[in-house]
Amino acid sequence: MVLFFSFFQICSSMCIHAVNRNFSRQLVCFILSALLSTVRPTYADVPNTTHQPLELSIEQESYLRNHPPLRVHVEEMWPPFNYIEYGQVKGFSNDYIRLLATKLSLKVDFVTGHKWSDYLTLLKDHQIDLITNMKITDDRKKYTLFSKYSMFDETDALLVQVGNERYTRLENLKGKNLAVVKGFFHEELLKRHYPEINLLLTSNSLESIHQVTDGRADAAIESFAALNFYTNKYFYSNLHIRKIQSNPIFTSQPQHIGIRSDKPILKTIIDKAMASVTEQELNALTKRWFSFSNQKHYEWPIQWTSQEKKYLAHKKFLTFCTEPDWMPLESSLDDQHLGISADLLNLIAKKIEIPMELLPTKSWAESLQMIKDGKCDFLPMAAKTVDREQYLVFTRPYFKSPLVITTLPTLPFIADLSSLSNHKIGIVEGYALFDILKSEYPNIHFIEVDSITSGLSKIKKGEIFGYIDSLEVISYAIQRSFPDLIINGKLDLSWQLSMATRKDEPILNTIFEKSLDRIDINTQKQLANKWVSVQYKQHISHPYLVPFFAVLLCIISFLLYRQWLLKNYNRKLQELSETDSLTQVYNRRLLDDFLVKSESKASRYETPFSVILCDVDHFKEINDEHGHLIGDEVLVAIAALLKKNLRKADLLGRWGGEEFLIISTNTTAEQAAIVAEKLRVTIESHEFNHSNTVTASFGVSQYSKDSEINQLLNDADEALYASKKKGRNAVSIY
Repeated sequence: MVLFFSFFQICSSMCIHAVNRNFSRQLVCFILSALLSTVRPTYADVPNTTHQPLELSIEQESYLRNHPPLRVHVEEMWPPFNYIEYGQVKGFSNDYIRLLATKLSLKVDFVTGHKWSDYLTLLKDHQIDLITNMKITDDRKKYTLFSKYSMFDETDALLVQVGNERYTRLENLKGKNLAVVKGFFHEELLKRHYPEINLLLTSNSLESIHQVTDGRADAAIESFAALNFYTNKYFYSNLHIRKIQSNPIFTSQPQHIGIRSDKPILKTIIDKAMASVTEQELNALTKRWFSFSNQKHYEWPIQWTSQEKKYLAHKKFLTFCTEPDWMPLESSLDDQHLGISADLLNLIAKKIEIPMELLPTKSWAESLQMIKDGKCDFLPMAAKTVDREQYLVFTRPYFKSPLVITTLPTLPFIADLSSLSNHKIGIVEGYALFDILKSEYPNIHFIEVDSITSGLSKIKKGEIFGYIDSLEVISYAIQRSFPDLIINGKLDLSWQLSMATRKDEPILNTIFEKSLDRIDINTQKQLANKWVSVQYKQHISHPYLVPFFAVLLCIISFLLYRQWLLKNYNRKLQELSETDSLTQVYNRRLLDDFLVKSESKASRYETPFSVILCDVDHFKEINDEHGHLIGDEVLVAIAALLKKNLRKADLLGRWGGEEFLIISTNTTAEQAAIVAEKLRVTIESHEFNHSNTVTASFGVSQYSKDSEINQLLNDADEALYASKKKGRNAVSIY
């Protein structure tokens, strides 16, 4: 830190000594301001830890003590919500049930082995207690009690093959075949509202996808998240998914817990447990189950309390006041709310589904008086102080920004405010900072100004020495209106800004807390980056600069071109040394190197990796019947098919002759077998130029730390031999 301030003192001295050399002064001051501007705003990721203990009535506690474990349905294939993988019960819904069971000290028996339509019958016959993720329909209400709260909102989507995007609208599927899981609410709604569509009923989501890939269905309808999960897991690159939007029938579907109709007390217990689930717990579940590729943040409904719902229904709309001249944080230019806080409020308004109305003011002091007088409901950005806590309630801080001081560029760098004794420093009237600094630096004469514009203007006029405010606010103003001022020092303090609500309506504070919890940290940073793009533009005037930079540019261009040529030649040499000349995939030498690296990584980090050995069936017969040129074409085509249908993390190479080796990092043998099966089907269904069907056999093995690479390859070879014994065109795991 000492070196840091020493550097700035040197730069400041350079500014002073070079005051008559316009370019030098501006260049050094530019460096000074730019380095200070690298201090970016940070958002406080402070969770809302408010958690009420679960209190049950005597009747509810008695029910839990005297009844056996809950029997809960489990679907075989509806990831990421509810599914079974390698015998394990997985998914968001099942983890949610486990969370409720923990809160209730309750045991759960997961019931497996049935289709969705069968589970509906089991619930109707009281053979199971709960069905998770149920859409409420009139028919189901006859035999089901639904939880008061929903677990999440499920968005539907249509899946089609690439090239058939016209079928991603239900209106275009009249007379076409649409795959839908039997018993899902989609079936009921489609039969009622789209009778012209031919429904192909399936047992599960994956079967619906296969109906599309096999060409028997023009499209499939399912949850967007489920379709995303499967297309990523099985590497379907020829499928297109589009959410169903602007459709009055298939809107966002709240998924509730379905409870057997003869257990109303169980419903009250489930409702109470669901109401106790915190935002942090929901965040953890969502991050776990909805963070896979191409799946953006998945929305679940905010669980409002009855008091919060009543408040929102009564208010109809909310009013707020702002700092009218505080860009890029916020402003009320021409009675329009702008800046970071405006974008944040737009997100919150969508979550609470209530419009927000700006009450324009002429100054921050007037905004504070407005909320004191009860004329507006909240302030989007305000710092907490002891005085303000007398009439305001603050959310957790969601935006932090360093405080800096602005001066004329001829002044030395300010390492410490205490060096400014007897100087006049401007601060906007009503800022919490005024009282803090006045108390800490009694020898400095702090002056209240109407706005940042007023404060910076007073510096230019010589009425005050400097002005203190947020880094983002000052940078924004300097760029647009005050290019002849600089940021000349950084305070040890920073703004910690919250949403502030009136103390007579504390429930609005909890509503905003819940809403802020739903806006993840990355989204908040994106809002800031949209407005905080500090760009310094300095006018440089020097008669020798243009020719100097022209010559410099030519030299740099020549050196870059020469470097590019050398790099290009080196790349080509490396490719020749690593690539099989016929198939253009990696050769045996590089495969051996990568196997050694994969073994080292697996041993060090205890991560799995597997190999897939692929051998073209009856390749000698192809050569004998059609000649070696055709045989070479077959090898080239198969290499291209393998390469196209593998993940980026997989390494493909020619092992020798008609054999190819695939190295799959972070992959178990079972997962690698799924990849191999897809490759087998792809090769079998491909039309080769010589018109004969070509197939391939596959052997899969997984690395074990107790064995060596040679053993791994021997195991893959044994598995390949087993596929040959099956009659070829098969996949086997060692």
